[in-house]
Amino acid sequence: MERALDDRLRGVQGLEISSIKQDLLDDAESSGAEMRDMFTALGTFSIAAGVLLLINLFVMLSEERKPELGMLRAVGMKRNNLVRLFGLEGGLYSVAAAGLGAVAGIGVGWAIVQAVQNILADEEDLHFVLRIEPASLIISGLVGLAISLLTVWGTSARIARLNVIRAIRDLPEPRTKRTSVWRLVFGALGMVIGGLVLQSGLSGDAAVPVLIGPGIALASAVPLFGRFLPRRAVVAVAGGLAAFWAVASIELVPDAFKDAGIEMFAVQGLLLVGAGVAVVAQGDRAWGWMADRLADRGGLASRLAVAYPLARRVRTAMLLAMFALITFMLTFMASISDANLAQAPALARDASAGWDLWVDSSATNPVTTEQIAQNDDVVATAPLVQGMAELTQGTAAASDNRSDNNKDDSETWPLTGFEPTFTAPGAPKLSHRLDRYADDEAAFAAVAANPNLAIGSDWLFEGNGPSSEGGLNVGDKVTATDPATGQSKVFTIAGLTDQDWADNGLLVGRNAATTLLGDRAVERRHLVQVTDGADAEAVADQIKADWVTSGAEATTFISAVEKDVHETEGFIRLLQGYLGLGLLIGIAGLGVVMVRAVRERRRQIGMLRAIGFSSRVVRRAFLAEAGFVSLQGIVLGMGLGLVTSYQMLRSDVFGDPLPFTIPWVALVVLFVVPAAAAFAAAGAPAAQAARIRPAAALRMGE
Repeated sequence: MERALDDRLRGVQGLEISSIKQDLLDDAESSGAEMRDMFTALGTFSIAAGVLLLINLFVMLSEERKPELGMLRAVGMKRNNLVRLFGLEGGLYSVAAAGLGAVAGIGVGWAIVQAVQNILADEEDLHFVLRIEPASLIISGLVGLAISLLTVWGTSARIARLNVIRAIRDLPEPRTKRTSVWRLVFGALGMVIGGLVLQSGLSGDAAVPVLIGPGIALASAVPLFGRFLPRRAVVAVAGGLAAFWAVASIELVPDAFKDAGIEMFAVQGLLLVGAGVAVVAQGDRAWGWMADRLADRGGLASRLAVAYPLARRVRTAMLLAMFALITFMLTFMASISDANLAQAPALARDASAGWDLWVDSSATNPVTTEQIAQNDDVVATAPLVQGMAELTQGTAAASDNRSDNNKDDSETWPLTGFEPTFTAPGAPKLSHRLDRYADDEAAFAAVAANPNLAIGSDWLFEGNGPSSEGGLNVGDKVTATDPATGQSKVFTIAGLTDQDWADNGLLVGRNAATTLLGDRAVERRHLVQVTDGADAEAVADQIKADWVTSGAEATTFISAVEKDVHETEGFIRLLQGYLGLGLLIGIAGLGVVMVRAVRERRRQIGMLRAIGFSSRVVRRAFLAEAGFVSLQGIVLGMGLGLVTSYQMLRSDVFGDPLPFTIPWVALVVLFVVPAAAAFAAAGAPAAQAARIRPAAALRMGE
């Protein structure tokens, strides 16, 4: 329809056709896809925590029912039947949980919609509603069910490999140093696959393969080298190298990360936490030594607290990872939030270049420079002419010769013409400029004088231009077309900005704008500088009040920047709350694991009580055990989160480096709240353990 109207009305002066509804729908779909990708990537951490909890619970369930399972095997049940037994039991739990999770997801979605509405409360034309599509609900429930079933059946297959005699007598499985041939074969194959994945990432400048390739190879190297070298040392070295690569690869191969999306940070977080947990889990002897020193001073609870976690290293590592995964991302986002807030004054200073505010007015009755200068607090003004133009990346022909494909690639943006007075107080900061210009001011002066040059934003054509996904580069050609007349002009990009708070669009010289757009290039925008000591916000309010008949809208640069920064801050808070759901999984998982641990260790507790341990010591031991596990995970996640955020903020791979500050307040909250919740979750199991009577616990039957 738009093309048909464009063909029929071509040449009619003063008319412009714009598919507003379709543009809004396209923007909404694009924004929705970005939000979906963001929440999906962050949800990976909660999913990983949930998977670890499932594995832990089923392993503990098998330990608790070990004699029963051994008896079933002794009377003739085959191993595959035992797998089916556990798999079906877990499948029933998974089906019920998938249904409840899908319903709970509706509530989470409603909360997110309300939060977004509050964040964008100043945008009066935006209203968000919760839309529930049955297909999406069914798909999400099935995905959750599939993840649960895969975890359950995989764990069941591992559980079924028990020794019948030892299971009946409830004896621990013996440790063996024998490594199967198949494990060695798969280890060697994994190292080859890891190398190939890394090579594919390097050749294609893809961030995720570059990150995970060495991780796959190092993990596969453990069974290979662990046969000939001390396994603890092999695991620690492999984990340390994987963590080092996850951090250092961004600087070593920056080209692979320049166009990386949020999924890269999710993968990096998972890799870092996994490697960190592997390294920390090898330090059990140090913890045991510290507990022994405390026990020598009368702290028996401390020795009991670390004995069980150190004896179950894999299970403890999974609990550590549950806490570390979430605190890692929460710490990372807290650091980004602090940097985001701290950069507001610098952003406003770079964008304003000495101007304090800008004034927009009606195109049919604009405010004049003389009228604005009547305000006693105004010391300087710079007029700008503005009109709307269709911008196309590359050199396109005039509108009547453009193909439909080129027309689809065009975007409607303001075309702003400026005079040399635009840079009187100073030039706005450019992120890039042509080499022939000594500084930013020289680039702006060249654009003002040369009708073939322009300055734009580097994200102007991001994802839409025919040349690349990275938007504009200096030296690129941009075709600007007057939508009313079809007249076109090609501009060469002399400089780029990374922000456009005033929505200037494509900046060109005044003569170039008026030549292309004619009467539609109206002097309807003015930059204003106020006297020293004057309140720019008060001046803006006064200008709006004085020239309300001209539709004057005055905006200070600092308020525009702060509005955008606070909106970003709101979204970060929203994402932190979303990630907090994963932290709830970790806390609830710790509580459930502690409950199961009390049942599993009932006879051990009874023996301790029988030989003289008081109920208070048992209670303290269980609480200290919960603290031992949760605090390790919290501290590990915080440390890795700070390292990653520092690297991202200080590196020039993702843009200009930003100042890094440690978010002390957020770190205190992230430490105290999860730790207190973990102790609270362990309180009831600890009290239950303390109430166990020795005689009842030591009986063979229950």
